[in-house]
Amino acid sequence: MRMKTPAILIASSFALLLGACASQQTAEAPQPAPAPQASAPAPAPQAQPVEQPQMAMNPLHDPNSILAKRSIYFDFDKSNIKPAFNALVEAHAGYM
Repeated sequence: MRMKTPAILIASSFALLLGACASQQTAEAPQPAPAPQASAPAPAPQAQPVEQPQMAMNPLHDPNSILAKRSIYFDFDKSNIKPAFNALVEAHAGYM
């Protein structure tokens, strides 16, 4: 009798899990068809060009700006900034 208790618990747990996953289907009410209109269709609105306000581009995202470049390469085991990157570091320092 002792061996049947775990089997019964496992079987009842499995049955509860399967029962919890069951779903009920609900019948949807049919939608009434829209009534036909006898009037002539309205003319389509004409698209008007909208002027976009000129926004100043962020220099960090402007591909023509030096601030768009953010990588500085160092020599192996060195912390000295190469002269080629001095202008880039100065531009970022001035921006900050």
